[in-house]
Order: sequence, then C-alpha cells, then structure tokens
Amino acid sequence: MGETGNQSSFYFVHSFTAVPDHKEHRLADCYYNGQLISAAIKRENLYGCQFHPEKSGTEGLMILRTFLKAKN
Repeated sequence: MGETGNQSSFYFVHSFTAVPDHKEHRLADCYYNGQLISAAIKRENLYGCQFHPEKSGTEGLMILRTFLKAKN
C-alpha cells in the first residue's frame, strides 16, 4: 500500500473509490486490477479508509491505533 513498497494485505469489499479533490488528502493508494485506488484519505482531523482496517489483521489494528493517537 502506498509508495513505500509495503506488501501488507488489507481487506477491501467495494468496487468503487473515493477521489479527493486535493492530492494532499490522499494518505495511501493501492492498485487493483491495474486501477489506482485511494485506500486512505485525510482532511484536517477526519480520516477515511476504502478498506476495512478492523478486518485486516494486525496491520489493520495498527492503523486504527495510529488514527486514535493522531492529534491533528
């Protein structure tokens, strides 16, 4: 997920993606069937995920913890 080369797997269900108006709101992207998907977005103190972190194992729980610790 994202440009770091992380090979973690996350649980996606839907066949659509959010497309933020501003590129800087994109936190993470992934590719599905060659299509770029906005996997996580942030604007001010609001976060959104296209995937289900609660169903994504250890990595998903780590993301939820990080969201909860965010102060912005």
